[in-house]
Amino acid sequence: MVTPKEHIEEIRKNKFSIGKDPNPLIEDLHQAVKNLSVELYTKDVHFLMELIQNAEDNLYSKGVKPSLEFIITSKDITATGAPATLLIFNNEKGFSPKNIESVCSVGRSTKKGNRSSGYIGEKGIGFKSVFLVTTQPYIFSNGYQIRFNEKPCPQCGLGYIVPEWIEEKPTLQDIKKIYGGGVDLLPTTTIVLPLKPDKVTPVKLQLSNFHPEVLLFLAKIRHLSECSYYMWKQKFPVRLENVVERRKDVEEWVVTLAFPHQDRLNRGMSSSGVYAFLPTEMVTNFPFIIQADFVLASSRETILMDDKWNRGILKCVPTAFVDSFKTLILGSDQAPVSTLANMFKFIPIRSSPYEKLNYVREKIKEKLLEENIIPIETYKKQKHFCKSHEVGRLLPEFWNVLNDAQAEGIQLDNLSYGKRKILSSALDMSQYDGILEFLGVEHVKARWYAKCIQSSNFVDRLSEKLYLKLLLFIATNWDSFFGESNMTDIPLLKYLAVIYANFLYHSFSKNYISSFEVDALCESMPIVDKYGNVNESRNKVLVPARVSNWAKLMVSNPWVNQNYVEMGEVYLNRSTYAGQSTDHQKLIEFMTDHLGASDIPDLYPPNAGFSAADTRLTKENAFLFLRWIKNQNSKLGGIPQRFLECIKNGSWLKVTVNGWMPPSKSFLIESSLGKTLESCSSLVDIPLVDETFYGSRIHHYKKELQTVGVMLSYEEACEFIGKELMHRAENYNLSRNRVILMLEFIKCQRERVLPLDKFVNSIKKGKWLKTSLGLRSPKGSVLYDEEWKIASQISAIRFIDRTYFGKEIYNFKEELMLLGVIVGFSRNYQVVIDHLKLPSNFASLNAEAFLLLMECVKFSSASVELVNSIKTASCLKTNMGFKVPGDCFLSDPVWGCILEVFGGLPVIDKKFFGERIFSYKGELKQIGVVVDFEEAIKEFVGQFKQKASDDSFSQQHVKSFLSCHRLLKGTEYKFPADLLATVRSEKWLLTRIGGYSVPRDCILDGVSWKSISSITCLPFIDDSDNCYGTEIHEYKEELKSFGVVTELKDRVKFVLKYLNFPSDPSSIAPESVFSFLECIRLLLKGAVSPHDEAFRKRLSTNWLKTHDGYRSPDQCVLFDSKWESAKWVHAKECVIHDTDNLFASKFYVLEDIYDKKILPFFSLKMEVRTKPSVDDYVNLWNEWESSVEQLSYDKCHKFWLFMLHHFTLHTEKKLSERFLKLPATSGNNDIFLLEKKDVFIPDNLHLKRLFEMEKVFVWYPQNLVPSSRNDLSDLYRKIGARSVSECICTEYPSLPNVVELKQIDAANVCNVKVLVKLILGFLACSSLKMEPNKRHEAVKGLLNLSFFEIKDSINGKQNGSLGESKFNVFTQMNWHGENAGLVKYATYFSEAISEGVLMENHDHVALLSELIRLAFLLKFNEEAIDFLMDSKNLQIFCEDDDFLSSVFGSTSIYVTIYLFYYF
Repeated sequence: MVTPKEHIEEIRKNKFSIGKDPNPLIEDLHQAVKNLSVELYTKDVHFLMELIQNAEDNLYSKGVKPSLEFIITSKDITATGAPATLLIFNNEKGFSPKNIESVCSVGRSTKKGNRSSGYIGEKGIGFKSVFLVTTQPYIFSNGYQIRFNEKPCPQCGLGYIVPEWIEEKPTLQDIKKIYGGGVDLLPTTTIVLPLKPDKVTPVKLQLSNFHPEVLLFLAKIRHLSECSYYMWKQKFPVRLENVVERRKDVEEWVVTLAFPHQDRLNRGMSSSGVYAFLPTEMVTNFPFIIQADFVLASSRETILMDDKWNRGILKCVPTAFVDSFKTLILGSDQAPVSTLANMFKFIPIRSSPYEKLNYVREKIKEKLLEENIIPIETYKKQKHFCKSHEVGRLLPEFWNVLNDAQAEGIQLDNLSYGKRKILSSALDMSQYDGILEFLGVEHVKARWYAKCIQSSNFVDRLSEKLYLKLLLFIATNWDSFFGESNMTDIPLLKYLAVIYANFLYHSFSKNYISSFEVDALCESMPIVDKYGNVNESRNKVLVPARVSNWAKLMVSNPWVNQNYVEMGEVYLNRSTYAGQSTDHQKLIEFMTDHLGASDIPDLYPPNAGFSAADTRLTKENAFLFLRWIKNQNSKLGGIPQRFLECIKNGSWLKVTVNGWMPPSKSFLIESSLGKTLESCSSLVDIPLVDETFYGSRIHHYKKELQTVGVMLSYEEACEFIGKELMHRAENYNLSRNRVILMLEFIKCQRERVLPLDKFVNSIKKGKWLKTSLGLRSPKGSVLYDEEWKIASQISAIRFIDRTYFGKEIYNFKEELMLLGVIVGFSRNYQVVIDHLKLPSNFASLNAEAFLLLMECVKFSSASVELVNSIKTASCLKTNMGFKVPGDCFLSDPVWGCILEVFGGLPVIDKKFFGERIFSYKGELKQIGVVVDFEEAIKEFVGQFKQKASDDSFSQQHVKSFLSCHRLLKGTEYKFPADLLATVRSEKWLLTRIGGYSVPRDCILDGVSWKSISSITCLPFIDDSDNCYGTEIHEYKEELKSFGVVTELKDRVKFVLKYLNFPSDPSSIAPESVFSFLECIRLLLKGAVSPHDEAFRKRLSTNWLKTHDGYRSPDQCVLFDSKWESAKWVHAKECVIHDTDNLFASKFYVLEDIYDKKILPFFSLKMEVRTKPSVDDYVNLWNEWESSVEQLSYDKCHKFWLFMLHHFTLHTEKKLSERFLKLPATSGNNDIFLLEKKDVFIPDNLHLKRLFEMEKVFVWYPQNLVPSSRNDLSDLYRKIGARSVSECICTEYPSLPNVVELKQIDAANVCNVKVLVKLILGFLACSSLKMEPNKRHEAVKGLLNLSFFEIKDSINGKQNGSLGESKFNVFTQMNWHGENAGLVKYATYFSEAISEGVLMENHDHVALLSELIRLAFLLKFNEEAIDFLMDSKNLQIFCEDDDFLSSVFGSTSIYVTIYLFYYF
């Protein structure tokens, strides 16, 4: 371990490059340090504050009482020439190596990030502030003896932070002489500051003015002078919106208010009123000090007012002040009111020079005005407090009268009249005027004095001297105060009502009248109230206040408005009437028995509240209250609701925390459970009824306490704790410690088998648990463990924040489970699914992450959302890297070889995922992976075709493919037809003749091919070493299955294509010729003639040996003995075939005469025609025209099918000129040959049905497909037949002369805009390809369609002639508007529109009509029509859009088309 001196040398060498090359950043560091010291600290005092702060943050040994001492001496112990030296002594543990390195740096404080550990410093510049008063500070600590210099170091050019080791000037002996005592008695750390000449006086002044308040809020340095403070400390959870980086580890604000006693009460008006552990320079004008962990300005003079952290603290100050003030004022039930007045001086009535603090002041005022904090005068032991607006002040002269009256023995039980209460005399003094004005307390009006004098019976009870003093008070203030009041109404005579009461009392006591008669008389007896008024009607009567319990409890009658009358004091005066003396006690008893005057606890209250219910009751009054409740419970009517609610919600019951609370928020729990709840006070303040205050007697009133809302069950208390915690959580985030305490509480209750449900249910839904996604409710949150590791990689599950809670959270697994937290994975896939968040890069994940995804897919039954999210992620590791599932293949152990033939397919990495991947075939398929043989083959087919087309089929590909095919043989995986077709049709096999060939064009060489090979150049598969090698022969069966020729019997097609006779025919062996002729035979057996011209040319060489040498086949004859009896004819008289059997009478058909083997010879060498020509068929038809009238179906059918198949432009002209007749048919299917002009094509079904029995329509073969029928119709038309529709003329009636028209809304028939759009698309995109301007002109007539309705039908006339016959046909021309006629309606509607639009393009009417008819049936629905246009490849162009936009709505064109329907 290095010594302190060696450590300093290392710093100088390694950090400041002393002895090394100069550091180019040295000058920048020097300037940074200089700026930091000069700019941030503007006053000399700050170096003292920083040193005190450092001392507070330092560590101290156990048992050491922290101390900080300052000594200033004129001795120059540093030999620097300083006029004075300041020494600072601190008994801390001393500088560590890290502390030394920190002080040799800029901004590297060892206290950063430790606010929660009690450190109050944060800037990392504290020590450097000493440079404001010295140029060379010295540090002596733990063996370190170093000096710093303001001037740049000669070796490195840097000042302020470069340490120098000091051996002398000063030494420890020099310092000891100043401090006194031995060296061993010196504090661990000494700082020596030789002062600058101009700083000596300011430093001495600051030290002499040093106030003990500086140390007020320090936790370690606690030596204070004679002064005392009321200290109030309150914690507030840090709100999320106020968190700042430098305080991110702090969970609670601790706001401390210091209220000074005695002489220091006014120090806050002139000295610092804001502390951040040490005082700032902020004079607040508040009579108390605010201390908190404020963020300071750089100068440390002020706090940063706009900093959100500080704003959050300042918002807590009003609450802290009001809570502390209430505790001071209301906290002591024994202290007399007179001792409380001084406390009101803590109220900040003076405005502050800081705007933000004025906001605090206004908030304090606002809160105080809502609190019952003003003491009132009751002349009772029970203290009462009211809101400031409910209290009034008295004139000082009247206070003198009241005080004198009390001195004479006159009881002043109640000074409250009406709603206005009287301020306590202890506070109603001129020295409190400013405070009372701030709180809004005003003087009472004159009317109050009249009420007071009247009710107090001053006229009767005051001595003469005091009576004169009262009159003097009234007279003195008459003009200014009482002149306009009701003072003149004060009665001065005895009341007759009182005499009447005495009369009844004596009459009853002497038995002059009966009890029944007394009761009846008392019902109407008038009562004198406390104000001297005579009341004849009342609801209830209260006994006089002076002899009552109710006045002890409530001071004044709160139910005047409910007509509760308080008997006046006059009933208590001893009096004599008619010689009879009356004792006031007996008179009150008489009034109670017969008049119904009552007192607590017998008094029955109205259904109304009263202010005393919100008063902190003494013990006696509290029990009086409870006796009252007990008494009312026993009555038949029960307790009035509003009265009961007032008692429930009033703060009159003393509890163990916060003084007094409403019964509805208080608890009385059995003692052992109560102690358990008291242990939870660190969680929330639990208001247990204070049994120490009330004693065991309180348990006698459990039923009454329960009546007024006190909770007696442990479950209710637990629920209260939970709700209170959740209420806090709504406004503040619960600290870590509080959450741990909650869990400990649950654990404790669980272990003691105490009821937990209400507490758990009250907190499980609140958002208070810190998770990876912020504050969330426990329900659904997850406690992380290793089982969740994989899940965390693919989801954003809200895990409980382990960093925040630490390992301690794992001690509460069962408690967390009770709250709904998920503990342990336990196949909880739904959580993963609900929070799925796939990473952008799966390369960093292991196989388990993907396998977990597959488990989720299995669990969710293939949730569409889950599957789609996986489909788009590159989550599968393959032999080609990570790919999306849709690109991947799962290699099967059996058929997987097919995926390896070419490579290039992303096959799932089996080594990476292991065998488990095969257990998820179904899930992989759902996300798009190819797992089935059939799907893999489809991809393989594409690859196969691509390789073949690119000529990139390598030898290895071929062998791999053939090997795979062999492996699959005998398995359930068969090559499908499309693959086989591809393999057989693509060129992928190399042959010896060069290039790739399809299998069927390839031969696998063998011995059997030797005989034919001498006259051919055959495509043998290249089995040379440079290609497939001899190994290819091992795959003979596989190649054969793909079409490769392996047997000689399959040689025919190759002989034709690859025939190659040698130049020397003598080398051709007979075996080769026979083998070749065998090929020809096989070819002929297949009914195929070798007509290939190249083949013929090759055959024309001399290769057949004859008696005349070698000749070509066409020069050779193979003589047959049958030829001796044959007839010789010319070749022109022959045909080889007569397929239709129509020419037996015209030609010799050789296939009927000769062996089929010789037929090719006639064709090739004798030029005999293979079959009859078109001209032959034309001649045949002309022959039939002149010789027959009817044809058989067979002949006609064969003839016209031939014509249909051989019809060309040349044929068309020939048939049109030479055919005079066409086949016609009637209803009996006979076929007649008629003149072309008399035969018609039936294009009108209506007319076809009319004339189908006549011989007027052309004949069609039976079962002819529509397309062929149309082709035959075109053929007839081109030859000369006419369409029947061309022969018809339609006549329409003149509409206006026939019927009466009623126009209807066009929208009920069709959408004209949609109709026009459809027609424009047809005109633009059909074969018409009409120009924009022409198609716009064509549809203009449709822009204003009109529709009319009639009642009767209209018939049209059609006339024409068919051949020799003329006819007239009458047709109904309008249609019923019901569904039955809808198709007809649509048909005629579409025809009418189409004919109108296409007047010059009549050939396209039928196509457009069909399109409009379909649109009509679709009701011209715009969306449906758009789809119809898309399906027909119709569209409109920008010119059409402009046209539609411009014309619709325009009235420039008016065209009416009449379309009718009747109803």
